[in-house]
Parts: sequence; C-alpha cells; structure tokens
Amino acid sequence: MANEVDLDQLTETQQAALQTYTSVTNQELSSAIPILQRSQWNVNIAITKFFDGEVPDPVEEARAAQAAVPLPSTTAFQRETLLDGVGALPRRRIPLSVTPAPRIVPQRPDQAIRRVPTIFALLFAPINILYKLLSSSAQLFTYLFPFLPRLFGARPSQQQQRGQGQSSIPLTTLPSSSQPILATAQNAQQTVDTLQETYGTTSIPYLTTSYAQAYDRAKQDLRFLLVILLSPEHDGTSTFVRETLYSETVASFLTSTNTNETPLVWLSSITSPEAYQLSTALSCTTFPFAALIAHTPQVSSTAMSIIARISGASASRPEPFLSAIQNAQSKFGPPLTEARRKKDDQRFARSLRDEQNSAYERSLAADRERTRLRREKEEEERRKVEQEKRDRDERDGKERRRRAWRRWRAAKVKSEPSMAEKDIVRISIRMRDGQRVVRRFESEVGIEEVYAFVECFDLIQPRSSKDGNDNGEDGNGDVGLEEDLPQNYEHEYAFNLVSPLPRKVYDVQEKGSTKSLLGRSGNLIVEPIVPEDEEEDGEEDEDDDEGIAAS
Repeated sequence: MANEVDLDQLTETQQAALQTYTSVTNQELSSAIPILQRSQWNVNIAITKFFDGEVPDPVEEARAAQAAVPLPSTTAFQRETLLDGVGALPRRRIPLSVTPAPRIVPQRPDQAIRRVPTIFALLFAPINILYKLLSSSAQLFTYLFPFLPRLFGARPSQQQQRGQGQSSIPLTTLPSSSQPILATAQNAQQTVDTLQETYGTTSIPYLTTSYAQAYDRAKQDLRFLLVILLSPEHDGTSTFVRETLYSETVASFLTSTNTNETPLVWLSSITSPEAYQLSTALSCTTFPFAALIAHTPQVSSTAMSIIARISGASASRPEPFLSAIQNAQSKFGPPLTEARRKKDDQRFARSLRDEQNSAYERSLAADRERTRLRREKEEEERRKVEQEKRDRDERDGKERRRRAWRRWRAAKVKSEPSMAEKDIVRISIRMRDGQRVVRRFESEVGIEEVYAFVECFDLIQPRSSKDGNDNGEDGNGDVGLEEDLPQNYEHEYAFNLVSPLPRKVYDVQEKGSTKSLLGRSGNLIVEPIVPEDEEEDGEEDEDDDEGIAAS
C-alpha cells in the first residue's frame, strides 16, 4: 500500500523522535514523518507545528519556485527579445492567504507569574539594574572569548542552544489536549447558561468544553469550528444574539444533520481568561466577533487556519453572517472533504486489516484446536493400544504361568491306587461337561488333591491311559509334565466340589483327609464359580493348544 511506512530506513534517533512525537500527538505515521522531516527531526518544533499550525516556510517556497523554473538554453536566450523573455517566464503560484489558527491553553493558576508590588520593585530597582549590567557584560565577555566558559565547565545559555537548533521549550511543558482544563470548561458552560437565561433557550448545540478541546476535536474529526466571542459591555451584543444568533436561518444552519457542513460552535465571553487570550491571539478589536476555523490540507497536513472572520456590522444581520460562513465553506470545503475521504479510506483499510488479522487469528486458533484434538485423539489411541498390549501380555504371561503350574501340579498328582489296596477312597466326580469319572484316592490325601485331579484331568488322563494296568503297578508315565513351580504365581481354582445329598461345598482349604470328609466313597459335582457363558469363553482361551478331552 502507498500509506505503508518502512521504519527500517530510519536511524535509531529518528525512530525515537517519531515514537515521542506520535505518543504526544496520536498522529498517523504517514503524516508524522513529513512533519518531522520538515522540522529537521526536532520533536519540540514538530509538536509545536502540530498544535499551533504549520506556517509555510518562505525559504523553502523560494527554493521550490527556483527549482521549478527551467533555465533557458543559450540559443533561445540569444533569439528572444526582452519583451518575449519577460512574457515567456512562468508565473509563480501565489500561496493561499490564510492565517494560522492559534491553539490557546490558559495558564494554570499555580503557573501564573505574579507581579511584584510597586514598593518592592522600587526598593530592588538598583539591584536589578546592577544585575542586568553585570549580565550584559558577562555575555559580551563570553562572546569575545567563547573558549573560557568551556574551561570552567559552564553550560551554554538558552540563546546558544536555540542558535544550535534546539528548542527552549521542554517537551514535558507542551500542552496536551488530553489534560482536562476544568476552569475553562466551566467558563464556557457558564457563558451558555447566562446567554440562555438572558435571551431564552435555543437549539444550537454549543460546545461546553475548553477552546483547546474544541480545537482538537475539529482537527481530529476534520470539521469546521465556529468561534463566537461576546463582550457583555458592547452595545451590539444584544442585537447580534437576538437578530443573528437566534434567527431561524442561522439556527437551522447550525443544527443541520449534515455533520460535514455543520460547524462545531464554541461560544464564550471575553470576561473569561481563555476567551480574552483567544481574542488577543485572533487580533479582534470589534465585538461581537466570529471566526470560522478549519483544517487546510493545502497548507500542510496539520495546519488549522482561520478561513473566515466576521465582526462588527457583518455580524449584526443573519444574511451577511451566514453568507460569509457558507462562502468560506464552499472555498475550503473540497480539500477538507478530500482529506476526510482519505482519512476514511485509511480507517477503512485499517479496520479491514484488523478484520483480516482477526480472521487469520481465529483460523489459526481453529487450526491449533483441531491439531490439539487430533493429537489428543492419537495420544488416547496410542495409550489405549499400549494398555491393550500390556493387558494382553499380562494375560498371556498369566496363562503361561497357569499352564506351567498345571503341568507341574499334574506331575505331582499321585497315581491311582490299585483295587487290591484296602485303605482307599472311591470318589465319583461329575465333570463340568457332564462326564462322570470314578477314581480311587489314598485315604490320607486332602481334598486339595481331588481339586488338583479335576484341574489337571486333561493332562492326567493320557498318563493313566499310557499306564495301561489296574493292578497297582507304578505307571507314572509323567514324561514331559515335570516342570519347576512358576515364580510369583498363586493358582486359583475356578470351580467348587459339591456333595449333592446332603448338599455341601468342600472348600479347597478344607482341613482333614478325604476319608474323614467323604468316607470310603462319595459323589462330587464340579460347579463353576463364574457364570457358564464366561466359563466357556475362558476355557476356549485357556485350552487353545491343549484341548479339553471329553470323558
């Protein structure tokens, strides 16, 4: 864009001056840099030009006009006559004759300079005269021998500083429109209230602020400012208020809804300090007095000028009063409208850029949120997969230890006693699949031996078949079953042994031998502890590689 400013081309000193200037004036960078360049990057001079208006520099105008005049060639100069040469010279453009509008900030009471009483002035007059003589002599001596003050470490005077291009006005003492001036605002409100009490109410929207605030508002909004100064002691004040200010045509013009053409109205009496200082700055000698102030971009980017002055007889009738204001608006309105349009374009471009930045930030935030949700989902899936893997590994490890324990326990189960032995217990066991198994156990073994037989039945049955005799021969046949006891494993039986009549559950921790619990013979039923459907699923996982042999 054309309005963009490259700050990298400025030096550090120039960037510091630009930052200080914009913090005080709140002006756009595109307008602030030219003012600082015209002020030789002196912040104080630039701020003074911004608030008090920038007066055209005659030296710069002369240089520009001289540069614009082309030098005639030698041949052409020899041919043209004196009359032709004078007529051929381009005419210089006459600058616009407008008066800069002052920005008056009344001095606060604590900063007012109080005059010394006459008696004390007479008493101290000889001392004052002697001080001035000595001061003048010292300045003359310093001028003749400029190297002596530097030898003694003396600082240069304010005049010398101004001669070096430095302003004598410190930055902190410059008036700012942001500082509330309560006394001046009260004076303006009091003048409006007195006017309405004396001549009646009106619909004209007077500004009840200080002149400096009204000046800054007109400059900020690029609107016309109508300043009206009244003198209560003047004879024409009453006629001006009744016939001009309170006339229907003037009131209708000042209350129009067209904000670009309707000026801001600030009214005050010269009895107040602010209005008196303003009347002196405006050089008004006849009351009532009115001045139309507006921004004049054809002068400079920050100039506020007086484009119309109305006083005396012209202000006593509404027609000349209104005609002077409208003529000034028609003359200076188009440049102001163009400046207002440029400002609106800049504001629109800024708002559009802000909206684009906001939309980009929202899109970026949405992308970040989607990325965060995707990462959280991926992390959750990864944790889920890892948890499933850990659970599967744990189940597999537990299953391996259970199988190892079953093989170890199957090898430890005692072989079935022969029919010839008398001290035995004959037990009929109905398995979980409905198969009935009859087996003989030694009478001294506990009920846990029966539990182990049922748990390892699928491993013991092939061993018994391989044994191949019922006459008490030792048919261990436990090749491949002998293993070490698994570490960190405690086996839990998933069933109970129950006697049907009378019903009695024999716990695996039951004390006593099988003979003392069941007698010489007994019937037992294997009852699963878990539900049947879960037991079937569990049995399928447990016996994948071994298979359950139905008997």
